[in-house]
Amino acid sequence: MQPPRRYSPRLEEAPLDDTELRCQRWLWPVPGTQAHAGLIAFAGRYREGSEGKMDALFIRWRIEELCDRNLFPAIEGLVVDLRDMEYAWGDDLGVEPRCRDLGGRVRVVVRPEQVEALKFPIGEALLRTDPEGAFGEMVDLVRAISR
Repeated sequence: MQPPRRYSPRLEEAPLDDTELRCQRWLWPVPGTQAHAGLIAFAGRYREGSEGKMDALFIRWRIEELCDRNLFPAIEGLVVDLRDMEYAWGDDLGVEPRCRDLGGRVRVVVRPEQVEALKFPIGEALLRTDPEGAFGEMVDLVRAISR
């Protein structure tokens, strides 16, 4: 079927960042290796329930961008900082990149009072409340694969 010759579509804005979340991203060289790791921090309010679907997509998109080999040096580990993100409960929250298999080299830094709410959607094994410990653990994990 051919569209009419004088077709004039009614365009509506399609915001892709329909979220109150903000994001910052960094790369850092892992000492004693040629590898890099990534740090991504989210701040703001993650909306509750199904209203948080766009927030979850925003988080995934930003993590995928950081892990994409074509944009930056390839990272071998990822630290996700959620300490400044308000989260009660919500659908679809996840932090493991899909475009790059990091082999379990992902750690999520949270405040102690966030652990209970985040242990189900993220997985308790990934959660850390000590940022320095999470970075130290990531250095050890990346060094182990760089030998």
